[in-house]
Amino acid sequence: MEFTIVWGGDPEDVSVVTSGDATAEALSAYASAVIADPNYRPGLRVLVDHRRADLSRLTTAAYTRRAEQFARDRVDADGHRIAYVVASTVDFGVTRMAQGLAGGKLDAEMDWRVFRDIDQAREWLGDSGA
Repeated sequence: MEFTIVWGGDPEDVSVVTSGDATAEALSAYASAVIADPNYRPGLRVLVDHRRADLSRLTTAAYTRRAEQFARDRVDADGHRIAYVVASTVDFGVTRMAQGLAGGKLDAEMDWRVFRDIDQAREWLGDSGA
């Protein structure tokens, strides 16, 4: 899987656009790259666009490792608002499963949602309650 990280936008502070066959390693790589960037700070509005990625081959074990990375990196403590955008109903379901797995490993619930429409994701990110 390939990914591009773009800092800045409206309303997102950072966007990650992925494409190709998703792997647990690639998911970890883009997350690590965002966290390591000098622009990283608490309270980011993050848009993750997986519409051109194939998430179907990811296993439950891969999502569990991803959830463990969230916990290890203490992503929940930074107060981010994260919108994931996916292309298919299957990707929507597996991304929600990942959300459930992550929730069991984090000290606090993350403010993140899964969308099929990028405009709805941006609307939610820009909500004044964020």
